[in-house]
Amino acid sequence: MRFVIALFAVILAAVANDAAARDIEPGQWRITTTMSSPILSGPQTTTSTQCVTREDLKDPRRAINKRLQSDCRTVSLTQDGNTYSWEVRCALADMSNRGTLRHGHGTMTGKSLMTANVFGQKLDMSTKIFAKRLGPCT
Repeated sequence: MRFVIALFAVILAAVANDAAARDIEPGQWRITTTMSSPILSGPQTTTSTQCVTREDLKDPRRAINKRLQSDCRTVSLTQDGNTYSWEVRCALADMSNRGTLRHGHGTMTGKSLMTANVFGQKLDMSTKIFAKRLGPCT
């Protein structure tokens, strides 16, 4: 879950600097994720909130670095209209995450696929993401 929130922060910070993302505002965001994997008994849904500050939106590198694990790096981040695609890799965990996120006024929806090597076994986990701005940070 921490990894998904970090990825949300990466994408949010990156898109907020783009002219097409002027409707993205700092504030409290509710992030709902639904994760599915063969190792889970069924889809797992969690909801959390995150304060996104003006500083996060002005300096995506700072936002990225404070939320990702030290061995993770953003490999690619591309834009097509209001849709962003990314790939993040973490060397120590032998993990990668690819996904897309589409933003509208006060909302974001997306999906990602995490692939990891756990004790020599390949593990895939898909995640659906929905985020909504709730208002100012509390």
